Amino acid sequence: RIDELEAHLQAGGGNVSTRVHADEAAALAHLGGAADAARDAWALLVFDSLAPRQVEYAVRLNYTTVPNTNRISKRLTRGLDTEYQRYVTSGFLTLQRAVDGFAFGLAARHGAEPLPPPADVAWLAPFPTAAYSQNPFYLAVQSLLPLLLTLCQLFPAALLTKSVVEEKETRLAQTMRIMGLRHGVHVGSWYVTALVQFGANALLCALVCSLFLPHTPFWVLLLYLSLFCLTCVAFSFLVAACFSNAVLAA
Repeated sequence: RIDELEAHLQAGGGNVSTRVHADEAAALAHLGGAADAARDAWALLVFDSLAPRQVEYAVRLNYTTVPNTNRISKRLTRGLDTEYQRYVTSGFLTLQRAVDGFAFGLAARHGAEPLPPPADVAWLAPFPTAAYSQNPFYLAVQSLLPLLLTLCQLFPAALLTKSVVEEKETRLAQTMRIMGLRHGVHVGSWYVTALVQFGANALLCALVCSLFLPHTPFWVLLLYLSLFCLTCVAFSFLVAACFSNAVLAA
């Protein structure tokens, strides 16, 4: 009956070559052992039973071509998820329809009532999704807000970098160490100064963002922007270590 199934698949049109293995393990070993075989393989049909009145099989495709079924539902979704269409575009339903047509035809040839395969009378439709509201302002600002927040950090970061390089250029740090200033106090003063400046910047940005993000807690906005400002401080110190001219560093 495997030969009949191969002939049925070839009769459906297209240039599809088939290979028969002893069992599923042998097929997986073949696909895993040869790179060309894994690249050129379309699907793996695993038959547990191929009798005229009992056909049990599974269609196995590459997991990247069909929707992920590890989760039954998505908690965070907006609108209709079109991943279900990959069952059509990957050829999963086409192959399933071909095998079902062979199974129903095999049963009809052995005395069963001729019936069309389910794919001939069934329609593919997605599950309904929860209602949601869409704000055109958020759609317009979603790509501009990260750029705006980055621009808000450019001037403070440039000033901090220039100040550090200017101190290094005028050798003020060496002068203060000669006067008894400890290294840890000197470095800590720079961090405290930077954190105060960028903390005020983060607070101002959080206040502005809270005007059009009313459902986001203020402390979440402040924490997110504060962490972003901390990265700017670290980046400014990194850039300052690479320059000896304050004007060029800024």
